[in-house]
Amino acid sequence: MTENNLRARFLEASNNLKLFPLLTAEELEKFCVNYDTETLLDLRQRIQDGSNNSKIILSGHTGCGKSTLLANLAQDYQNQFFVSLFSISDTIENSDVNYINILFIIGLKLLESAEKANISLPGSMQNDLISWFGKTIITQMAEFKAEAGVGANLLQWLVLKLKVDAGFRKEIKQEYAPKVSELVTKINEIAAVIETVTNKRVLVIIDDIDKLDREIVLETFHGNIKSLFLPNFCIVYTLPIWALRDGELLPTLQSETSDQLVAMRVMKIYAKGETHKPDPVPQKKAVETLKKILRLRLDRESYLADPNSESELIDEEAIAQVILYSGGVLRELVRITNECCRICLRWLLQEPEKTVKIDLDVLEIAVNNLRIQMARTLGKKRYEIWLFWIHSKNCIIEYIV
Repeated sequence: MTENNLRARFLEASNNLKLFPLLTAEELEKFCVNYDTETLLDLRQRIQDGSNNSKIILSGHTGCGKSTLLANLAQDYQNQFFVSLFSISDTIENSDVNYINILFIIGLKLLESAEKANISLPGSMQNDLISWFGKTIITQMAEFKAEAGVGANLLQWLVLKLKVDAGFRKEIKQEYAPKVSELVTKINEIAAVIETVTNKRVLVIIDDIDKLDREIVLETFHGNIKSLFLPNFCIVYTLPIWALRDGELLPTLQSETSDQLVAMRVMKIYAKGETHKPDPVPQKKAVETLKKILRLRLDRESYLADPNSESELIDEEAIAQVILYSGGVLRELVRITNECCRICLRWLLQEPEKTVKIDLDVLEIAVNNLRIQMARTLGKKRYEIWLFWIHSKNCIIEYIV
């Protein structure tokens, strides 16, 4: 392999590792590994066998692969359901999320999904609905025309406005807080027409709610959950893992969802109790799955040609150690490996003739770089506390998982 080709391959691997989570159909086809079939089957069963207006909560640790799993689920259900999948982080400023603008964006996203799917709603209903969403909020339609221009799409303008304009979000809350039922009625009208036209059940999946601050999650899903669950179709919400352990919130979730709570666990590298042994042995299935995920990102073609072949970009020992360092968290597996690629790219930039491969030495440099980043963010005192927690982590996990 020439040095230029080697650098190109490391650059391609680094770009592949930046694709986290996997969201598009192309990304899923190339890199997706179904590692948590139990959670996927659990979700499928609840969606397919539940009532038409089921509300389901998916929870899990940050970086465990929820977004990829949901994207994969949405892709598989395209022929069976009318699916609208979106991230709350991409639609509303995280610090300003509330139950009113979540409901509002559900309505807009259903209309947007229908438009993208070239679904023709009967008569002028789509225009009437879009105008209703606009006119009940915008006191002067001249604002829309002035900002967006002639022939602009009001629906797209409303979606963008909701994302970037705090004043607009405040206006929405003031307008609809006293009349949530009217807003939900319009949303249900949209869903009913879509189901009639497509002959498919509507399924809305809202991702990244688990990334919101605790106070916002509590206010939304404890104080206003009844309003949030009013739409008459199936909705999957993502919540942080602490929500399923919170003594105040959990009973509300159990009651309002009829126990439709799904917890996605981090992949366990070691069986329970194994880490207390002098020479713990990782679980073979977990290691093989994580290795496949890593190899598909690093050198997909050669791996698919021969899964038992050794990679030209990373040593087998380094693969094993990356897996252990990751703790079974997909985000960390990707982050550590990408840092290794960056180191190799820098070396090749400095010495183009050098033969480079990710080995244990490269890995240790990468891990140390990430430690420094963590220490810089936390500060010395908090970093020491974090290290103390890490040293006792295995014992803690034995009891809480």
